Amino acid sequence: MMRFDCKLMISFFMLNMVLFLIATAMAVSPFPAEIDVRHLPQHYLLKDSGDIVYLSLKVFIDACGFKTVRYEKGSKSLLLSDPLPVRLRVGDTWINVNDVPIVLVAPVLLVSEEVFVPALSFAAAIGTTVNLPDLTFVRHVDDIERVRAIHGRDQEYVFTTGKFFRRLIRKRIVTKEDVCRAVAIFIECQEAPVPFPELIVALKEADIIPIGWTFDRDDPADRGFACYLFVRALDLKGGLVTRMFGLSGRTAYRVAVDFGLSPPAGHRSLINGGELMAIMSKASGLRDEISAEGKTR
Repeated sequence: MMRFDCKLMISFFMLNMVLFLIATAMAVSPFPAEIDVRHLPQHYLLKDSGDIVYLSLKVFIDACGFKTVRYEKGSKSLLLSDPLPVRLRVGDTWINVNDVPIVLVAPVLLVSEEVFVPALSFAAAIGTTVNLPDLTFVRHVDDIERVRAIHGRDQEYVFTTGKFFRRLIRKRIVTKEDVCRAVAIFIECQEAPVPFPELIVALKEADIIPIGWTFDRDDPADRGFACYLFVRALDLKGGLVTRMFGLSGRTAYRVAVDFGLSPPAGHRSLINGGELMAIMSKASGLRDEISAEGKTR
């Protein structure tokens, strides 16, 4: 009788362990094991020059059953929640899943006012997989821009500023020329599309670049360089240290972090195209706030 009770207790214990493991697995990933997107319409998918496939965030929201999608103005990020909190921001190469930062293979993009995420790495980050179509059936970002032009979009924009941003979006590391042109577009400088030497002259006349500065157009741009130009463009004054020692890449980076233009990633860290576009977007929002307040900072 006692032997039978022991066997029963062991069986009961093993059953509880199995149920516990199943419940734990479900808690780790409440999403389907695989999302099949092979038969989705083309506009939900795109790829960059490195053949990294992007998938519309809407597809993940629908397939995974996120019940809440909220834009947080303070952090300028999207928060998906219920069943799992996921925070992401356009231009960033990382997301937060359950308050744990996870690096993506490429930045989050905003294309035609729709958010796209790198399909495979985003799926892995939230605990699922994606079954993708053959790459030959996925359009490049350039092809998407071309479709817009055919349907009546301003031709001049597509082939000047539009072309610049299409190239920028795919860059793993931006150059100092890229940053200069982005700032020129930001301040609505007419010389934004002109040859590089003329662009530098225009930015020096606009007091964005100091007169004595010289640099190679193809040099990789770090975060300090980008922050310096955008802080000058916004005429942000900074704190006591900046006022005492002047503006440099390092102090401009600190000012940019204080005003939310840049994450605290280090002033010497190199930036990609998505990150530069994110800085530009945040600078535009800050400029609007300053204009609404009727003062500079």
